Amino acid sequence: MKKARGVFLSMIMLVSLVGCGSASKPETTVGEFCEALKTLDMETASSCFVSGNSGLKHPYAEENTEKQNIFTEQTVAYLINCANEMTYTVGEPAIEGDKAIVPVTFTYVDAGPVVSAALEEYLPQAFMLSFSSVDDSVVKDLFDTIFAEKVETVSTETATVTVEFVCVKQEKEWKLQGLNDTVRHEINNILSCNMTKDSDLNSAMTALGVQNQLKNAFGQMYQQYKQ
Repeated sequence: MKKARGVFLSMIMLVSLVGCGSASKPETTVGEFCEALKTLDMETASSCFVSGNSGLKHPYAEENTEKQNIFTEQTVAYLINCANEMTYTVGEPAIEGDKAIVPVTFTYVDAGPVVSAALEEYLPQAFMLSFSSVDDSVVKDLFDTIFAEKVETVSTETATVTVEFVCVKQEKEWKLQGLNDTVRHEINNILSCNMTKDSDLNSAMTALGVQNQLKNAFGQMYQQYKQ
């Protein structure tokens, strides 16, 4: 899994060397930013900002997924593929002096139902296995098996949202000014394929955390009992 992610991130680094070029139009900068989002190239995305930092993180980088039991190599590959299928249309900018508002309509895969259905079936079984002596790899293999079945049987739809980006002109170049909370929230939904938007999925993710806490708590109680 580390090797697969390493190859993917190396490809991202090669692309990011180009960066967000000097743009004479605000819609060009926004288009380059959206293309970087599509390929999860956060370095190039950041280069499109005045500050040089978008504040966005790669949702499937190893440091952001290693603590989540459900993020196996299979699920990460599926979600990255969904993110790459995102399309966007950059609208006409509204320019006033050195400031511009550029609307972008995003259409992306809503993967929430697939992951939610997989977790719904996985959690009860994983909960029981967590109190047995099986290896953690067995639990992950269980999720992979269930997830693969849900990918084939659960229908996914697309979601559409229009986001307005603010650009400013500095030294004849247009750069993104920053992302407000609303825009950042929508981008997170797009990059996570609605995993962060689905309330049922969030409940399941919370339950997964509770499951791990219970396992640790009962483990401590057992150790105290033995003593």
